[in-house]
Amino acid sequence: MSYYAPDGERWFAYYKTQKELFDFFKNARSKAYAKGYGVIEEGRLSTLDGAKNVEDVIPTTYPDFNELNEYIESFNEYSVKIDSGGSFEKQRLKLSEDKRFLFSFSLASKGLIRIPEYFSEEIAKKYPDMFNSSGKEASDETMVAGVVNPNIVQNFPLPNGKQFFFIKIDNVEYTLRQQQKGTGKMLEINPSANLIEGEDGMFFTDPSTFGNFSLKFSSSFKKSYIELPKKGGKSRYVDLYIPYDMMNSELNLRLTSSIPLLLASQYFQKAGIQTRINIMRPIFTKKTGTSSIFSIPIKDFNDPLDFNKLGVLRGMSNVGKTMTDANAFNVQFSKNEEQKKRSNINTNKAYASDLMYDNEIALQEEFGRYKNWFYEEVKEGRIKSQLVDKSLMLTFSTQGILSADVNNLISNPNGSTSLKVKNNFFEILDTVDLYYNQNLGKVVKRIKERFEENNRNRISNPRSSVKEYMLYLAGKLYRDFIPDSGLYASSQEEIEESSKKYNMLLKRLKVEFEKLGLL
Repeated sequence: MSYYAPDGERWFAYYKTQKELFDFFKNARSKAYAKGYGVIEEGRLSTLDGAKNVEDVIPTTYPDFNELNEYIESFNEYSVKIDSGGSFEKQRLKLSEDKRFLFSFSLASKGLIRIPEYFSEEIAKKYPDMFNSSGKEASDETMVAGVVNPNIVQNFPLPNGKQFFFIKIDNVEYTLRQQQKGTGKMLEINPSANLIEGEDGMFFTDPSTFGNFSLKFSSSFKKSYIELPKKGGKSRYVDLYIPYDMMNSELNLRLTSSIPLLLASQYFQKAGIQTRINIMRPIFTKKTGTSSIFSIPIKDFNDPLDFNKLGVLRGMSNVGKTMTDANAFNVQFSKNEEQKKRSNINTNKAYASDLMYDNEIALQEEFGRYKNWFYEEVKEGRIKSQLVDKSLMLTFSTQGILSADVNNLISNPNGSTSLKVKNNFFEILDTVDLYYNQNLGKVVKRIKERFEENNRNRISNPRSSVKEYMLYLAGKLYRDFIPDSGLYASSQEEIEESSKKYNMLLKRLKVEFEKLGLL
């Protein structure tokens, strides 16, 4: 039995990009100002209030390359330890420069470079406003006192292979320190940051990010991609949703809960199944029955998986808060005329007392309503997106893996957290295999062999038996989480059609269970 009200208010949203989310926010903010409302409420939106562009609050590049690359290498190491069980066979991959394929951040690592700036403490004291009071430099937050215009910097080589940088002001020569762009600003807002000299003589700070601010990187090399094997036949699609929390600040911990979907996406791509990966923020207020879900795709069906984008949108806690803040404001000042008439609209509709990412039943039931809403929005032309069968729009509870470290998963592959990650991965894999695979006997046999191997190795299975597990998957596909009342309920026709599919699948499963002695 669901504990929330089926007729409670729903505030669903889908943004194709973070820029689209931010543009909606700017539009809502303009309307708020016109009506005399302030943007800042209880201090929640202070970061967004002065933002003019999405880049002001959501960076385009993950600020700590070493941290991101370390995570990717750990993820790759963990992924090769998981055997899909044979239905989705691993195949040899090859490198490509075609951006339709899977982006490998580690292959492009040598192309990531530090953007330089030039700094003098003496100039900071004598001429603090000389280079940052006019033109585009006036709006560049990195142009703090002492950072000079790079176009007038002079240099000459030193015997040790490094460079000496200086400028002249009124015929007085000032020595400059070459440092990564943003270093001056970082030391200003975080004086405890360590100033480090790199092997090339350029200085930078550790940490490289503080609050919403990060040092600046650029890339000079072509991106490298992994080309996946091509498969013939009709195109098949799966739409995956990562429910995300805002509990952890470390990249490794914030990305671990997405591992099952990343692994599943890899295997589906190899099997010729196109995948879209979205981040989804599911929130619920128990007292009023109000729920808010919004999502943004990290990877569209034909796009490569860009770990940099994943790191920014899912791995940076301040970015997650920024997106939630912006969506909260969009909810508060909705364009829907009917909603405007309600007097109780406030930001708290999007900030709730309960987060559904750790409650499997609540998450799946509410996600069922979100899927119905999404279908309606696409069919009415309000959202431009490809539709996937609702049974293949998949999410899962992240309970038990929110604070997991991927390196601990590698070192303790049979630990409870690693088993939770694997079980989520296999559940997604088995669900899609059950939907698409015409050879149902092969699906049942594969799962039976996995259960038996786990028993031999004294590893617990997600259900007491293969039969119970597969009936659970059949229920998730066609019966158990279809909303039959309240807002965004499924139509009676759709419910009856899903019931037919469920009963047909049960009959087919019974035949396979009998063959394998599972009844």
